[in-house]
Amino acid sequence: MQASKAGGGVVQYDSIPQGVFSSIRNTSFFGSVAFWADNIPMVYDQDQPSAYLITNIAGMDSRCDTINTIPVSLDLDGAFQYDLTNGYYISLDRDIAPTTDVQSVINSFDAFLVRKLLIEDPVFVPDVFQVIAMDVNIDGVISAGDVSQINQRSLLAIDEFRQSWNYNADGTPKQDYKSSRDWVFISRNTLLFDPTYKRSSTFPEDNGVGYSRYRVPQPPTCIWTEIDDQPDVCPEVGIESYIGILLGDVNGNYRYIPNDGLLK
Repeated sequence: MQASKAGGGVVQYDSIPQGVFSSIRNTSFFGSVAFWADNIPMVYDQDQPSAYLITNIAGMDSRCDTINTIPVSLDLDGAFQYDLTNGYYISLDRDIAPTTDVQSVINSFDAFLVRKLLIEDPVFVPDVFQVIAMDVNIDGVISAGDVSQINQRSLLAIDEFRQSWNYNADGTPKQDYKSSRDWVFISRNTLLFDPTYKRSSTFPEDNGVGYSRYRVPQPPTCIWTEIDDQPDVCPEVGIESYIGILLGDVNGNYRYIPNDGLLK
């Protein structure tokens, strides 16, 4: 079968063998994790599990309930690959054993920096990572209680921070108690686009939006992966990096300590 074509050419039509077109939904999400103070990757070696402190990445639902019981971990480049069939949200968990001596990273100098913020020392203007690290009880406000807990933790007087979500005001565990968070994680997209992670325009006072001693950003326990709005159809999966913050380590001493499998 032939048809005329402009310019004198000829278009020839022909049939081709019947075939099948198929598309495969991408379920691989790639991420990486680094420490806030130096952007050095936070790594793990599965062949030498005692050499580094592990970071577990688990699947979550929108209520922050775990739905994937087999987490993945970081590699020696601080990267991970996660299967989105285990949930479109993830949690990043990095836990320090209660008996671990934390004084090399959480100590009286960190408490001193918190006090400088409390007295509104004009010379000391912390960044958002330092403010989050100060709020060890995770109540959204920097107070003398945070100073006290940092001092107690550095001396092993307490084995974890008493946080507002898992402890009562009198320091007793709540009925649905779970271990306190040692680390919190923030996606770089959040840091770029969420105004709550920008310094208050009236710092050290509160402007109702940005961070200050009166308004500390609350990193989520479960983080939406970087995919589009139709994850169950044919999503476009992004690549995201995350920043880790060790609660209580206001000056970022973590970057200087050696790998020991306990703190780093």
